[in-house]
Amino acid sequence: MQYTAFIEELVEEVTAKNKAALRDALTSAYSHGRTDALAPLLAAAGIQTPLPSQPDVKPGRVAQDQALPSEVKVPRGLPDKFVARVMGEASFPGISPTDIIPKYARTPEERAISYSALRKALERGREIGLYENKGGKWFRL
Repeated sequence: MQYTAFIEELVEEVTAKNKAALRDALTSAYSHGRTDALAPLLAAAGIQTPLPSQPDVKPGRVAQDQALPSEVKVPRGLPDKFVARVMGEASFPGISPTDIIPKYARTPEERAISYSALRKALERGREIGLYENKGGKWFRL
């Protein structure tokens, strides 16, 4: 069953007074990939219906090791400080950007750094002569 059909079926089961509000809330929840947001809405409507197994709206892609609550924000300048700390450790011959966060991130904010921000911080370091990229591995000069 498609999610849109499921939403319409649920909307038909509630009163005309609450129909528009429930449709908007369900559509918003699905568009943000939050199927768990349906539980309180279904309970409030008094409907006990299992969710379909295949959504037609897919949530944004998030790396499993990087999934964090939305309230964790990366402070300005943290990617550069994080890269400087990691690259300052001489315990590796070279490291790829995909290995940096899982191995060296210590705080939730560091784990929330996106890979694109990490690559940009490495590129900025390369432009000023701090780091070098050879075959996908980054080195401190």
